[in-house]
Amino acid sequence: MPGWHGVSIAEHFAAAFPGVDVLVDNDVNIMAVGEHRVAWPAVSDLLFVKVATGIGSGIIAGGRLQRGAQGAAGDIGHIRASEYLDEICACGNAGCIEAVASGSGLARRLRALGHAPQGTLDVVGLVHKGSPDAVRLVREAGRLLGEVLAHAVTLLTRRWW
Repeated sequence: MPGWHGVSIAEHFAAAFPGVDVLVDNDVNIMAVGEHRVAWPAVSDLLFVKVATGIGSGIIAGGRLQRGAQGAAGDIGHIRASEYLDEICACGNAGCIEAVASGSGLARRLRALGHAPQGTLDVVGLVHKGSPDAVRLVREAGRLLGEVLAHAVTLLTRRWW
């Protein structure tokens, strides 16, 4: 984050709020932990998905947040969809589902079709107005996300037979 390079965010806020535990993590990981603790405490396995400007997920398995190598567990936005290799992601790779199905990806794709959305809310506005391009791209994004989530659930589900 600009202006925070070299700053220990946890130490900064712990000093500002003495006596308060300060935890710093990826937003979707914190959302997954919160959802697990508040809404689904009896569930040991949970996949929390966030679709916004970007796409990510937090994985709770065995009651614990999974971080993976270099904290990349749940980074489903950069799963490659080979039919979209012409879509370049902000990460620099081609075909990431985030480049196709996130709010920013949809806005960029709609601008290429002559519309003027600046972000996710503008995409939603075009859908509400019945824009055929916006409706088509959002449906396409939903199908792609559904496929990715079906694979994720299959990968994470334990089978006992």
